Amino acid sequence: MVVHRHMLASGEQAVTDAETADFAEVLGTLETVLGREIAALAAQVSGWDAVVQLEPTSSAARRLRRAYAVVTLIRDESMASNDHEPPETIMRWFMGMNPALGGNAPVTLLDNQHFGDLMNAALYFVDGDYS
Repeated sequence: MVVHRHMLASGEQAVTDAETADFAEVLGTLETVLGREIAALAAQVSGWDAVVQLEPTSSAARRLRRAYAVVTLIRDESMASNDHEPPETIMRWFMGMNPALGGNAPVTLLDNQHFGDLMNAALYFVDGDYS
């Protein structure tokens, strides 16, 4: 499947926005869309209490910013195409095994090494490939 140029730009913008977003906004969005337990899993910390105490520049916070980029990309692109994905669908995609990601769940691939592949999978998802 081909990802359209405007979607690539949207992906780049989502990453930029995630890097500069207020950390409270990042946490609020992830809590709303993914829930506290999955946000903690994404950060690789023991629970929500540990999430809210993160230093915004920590490696765990960087994983949360990457999760935020993916979540907002899916949310915003699906709204722009009038095919609004509810938070439950985004959460299921984020937690589900994904063949485009070697059978891994997106939540497990928030490190630098896999983030490009993760963003590509998110772009495919919003373009209608539900892998």
